[in-house]
Amino acid sequence: TVIALSLSLLVGDGCAAYLSICQGRRDGEHAHRSVGNAVVFITASGIVLTLLYAFFRDSILWGFGATENNIGYSREYFLYLIPGIPFFMFANAMNSVIRADGSPQFAMFSTLIGCALNVVLDPVAIFVLGWGMKGAALATITSQLLSAVLVVLALMKTDDMYKLEWKKVRIDQRMLQRIVRIGIPAGMQSVMYNISNVIIQAGVNTLGTDNVTAWATYGKVDGLYWMMINALGISATTFVGQNIGAKEYKRVKKGIFTSWLMCSGIILVGSVIMFLKAPSIIGIFTEDAAVISVGSSMIRIFGSAYLFLPIIQILNGALRGAGRSKVPMYFMLGCFVLLRQIYLMIAVPMTKNVSVVFAGWPVTWVVCAIGMLVYYFKVDWLPKEE
Repeated sequence: TVIALSLSLLVGDGCAAYLSICQGRRDGEHAHRSVGNAVVFITASGIVLTLLYAFFRDSILWGFGATENNIGYSREYFLYLIPGIPFFMFANAMNSVIRADGSPQFAMFSTLIGCALNVVLDPVAIFVLGWGMKGAALATITSQLLSAVLVVLALMKTDDMYKLEWKKVRIDQRMLQRIVRIGIPAGMQSVMYNISNVIIQAGVNTLGTDNVTAWATYGKVDGLYWMMINALGISATTFVGQNIGAKEYKRVKKGIFTSWLMCSGIILVGSVIMFLKAPSIIGIFTEDAAVISVGSSMIRIFGSAYLFLPIIQILNGALRGAGRSKVPMYFMLGCFVLLRQIYLMIAVPMTKNVSVVFAGWPVTWVVCAIGMLVYYFKVDWLPKEE
């Protein structure tokens, strides 16, 4: 699903950013056409990817770490899972479009309904019907199908600019180029992050069982913070795009500052709680004293630089909204993938010290935040006022 999610981000974020600009201009015609192009492209991409997964199933599974012990289960699960890939991609991509129009509640609702159905169907299919791995996969597909259907209904029933008009569901080369140009950086970031995380996990695995367990436990806590930060970054994309479309350039920077202020306030409170209650937080997930000790150190190391993340994510969202999505991609891939890998290649074999190793994250956050701030203040990235 890594590739599927990346393509969803490419189409969804690209269309959402362009749609925001159209909303600011009150350009309903181009808004409808952008949604139509996104629907065609994500549907076609989903079908092609499903066929590729089906033909190269074993190669993909072995490439992602399948072993002789689990390849049988992996094949069965993957076989029944891949027909749901188009639904998964469609729901994720078009939810981004719905969020961009100021309807995040529905985007959340469609996702939660699908997740809730999956939770209910999993035990029924696996244990009651006795379908095993096939049941787990079919439960997942059913939930993805429901989410996709809800999204289609929302696109058809709305009276807003993102309304799906079937007569405009066709490929317009220039329109598609605009969407892809804005969306490619988001898709590239997703792919590279996942590749980077695989390499990072391999390095962490050499540090011992306690460190591996603590890292996995910390990831659950870290995910909560990233969800909050990303939500405000997405809001910045919509706000900036709409105001650039409306040529309200002064409001753009005011909105960016307000978004950063809100995000920093939330993260500051969370960071203080993490510092003070680190052992208790890790203790929610494990009772192992050694893991709690290591996990608490990780939380404090990462928490020391969390205040730099709002700068990165708010400017990332803002520059995407302005159509300059390549800029944050270069900064974030350069720092989070390239620089971090270089740091780990040196720090892991030389020190074998978990604190030194994980200090690489705050270091790369600080470097990225400084670089993006320099760009924001020194480069004329906003359109000229007329």
